[in-house]
Amino acid sequence: MTNIYKLALPLILSSSLLNASEMGIDSMGINVGMASINAMQSDKQGSVTLVNEPDETYTHIEIYALLDGMFEDKTLKPSINGVYNINDDFKNITLTVGLNKYFEYDDFNLYVGALAGMGELHWSYNPLNATNTEDTSSDSLVGTLQGGAEYKMSKTILVTLNAQYNIHNYKTTLKPTSTTKTEINHTNSHSLALGLRFLF
Repeated sequence: MTNIYKLALPLILSSSLLNASEMGIDSMGINVGMASINAMQSDKQGSVTLVNEPDETYTHIEIYALLDGMFEDKTLKPSINGVYNINDDFKNITLTVGLNKYFEYDDFNLYVGALAGMGELHWSYNPLNATNTEDTSSDSLVGTLQGGAEYKMSKTILVTLNAQYNIHNYKTTLKPTSTTKTEINHTNSHSLALGLRFLF
């Protein structure tokens, strides 16, 4: 059974960090774009011949906050990231915390980052009435590598281009009949999005 409380773990950890230090919010941003999740069949039993895989493309929405005050080096920025992905077949929610390195120039910034946290994948897709009713939600640890570029529109607003690669282990079981079964495994995903970041 999916433990939704695990999704709150990154937020609890980040809240503890904020309370234990002089950290504050440096900026907040939102990214919107498209993403794709890998879907593969495994553990096949019986004559499962249909692909029975969901749509792998979805809408990607991310809201994040960059924190300040943890490092003397102001180009190192911890972050709290929340992602909501959705299409007609499933929705995917992730909450992560991480560290980002910024390379700042006159008119633009470049950055790279590594994040870790928890995610939940919920299926609404049910081919041939084959989805196991006890296995329509799956949670997983999530690791994310990201990179991007920002253009400085003003002193407080930046336009962003963000790319992410995620590693996870979501599983859903399809069982069309009593003698046939297959698992759909989602081991990785990636996204490309445009957004805005607002400096405080």
